[in-house]
Amino acid sequence: MKILIIGIVLVALIIVLILINQNLKDMQKALLSKCVSQLNLSSTDSYNFIFLNYRAQEFQSIEEKLAIGTFQNTIVIFDGPEWLFKTKQKKFKHINLLHASTVMVEPSIYKTNVAYILNGRKLKIIENANNYL
Repeated sequence: MKILIIGIVLVALIIVLILINQNLKDMQKALLSKCVSQLNLSSTDSYNFIFLNYRAQEFQSIEEKLAIGTFQNTIVIFDGPEWLFKTKQKKFKHINLLHASTVMVEPSIYKTNVAYILNGRKLKIIENANNYL
């Protein structure tokens, strides 16, 4: 009887975790779609998003790759001081750069230094933006 109860509780927990994960993914898609709209870009194209936090240990490496690479349909959402954002705007003229505060990003719904690929309604998450670039 105990095993049955434990099994039911575990199944219920798994279902709750799946629902929470799906809700989080829906919020991420909505946020990324909002960024596309804010930049007046086509909502039917595929876009690469990188949430870049200036305090992250990978920041410098990702920044160097962004500075030298040519990234089509890439949107970088920068989380850092406004003065640093303005410097990065000058440096990354070839990339759509948004400050996190302008899209009202809630830090709990995205991971820093992770690449998100939004293709229409499909969202793919790549855990290591540094390797992705």
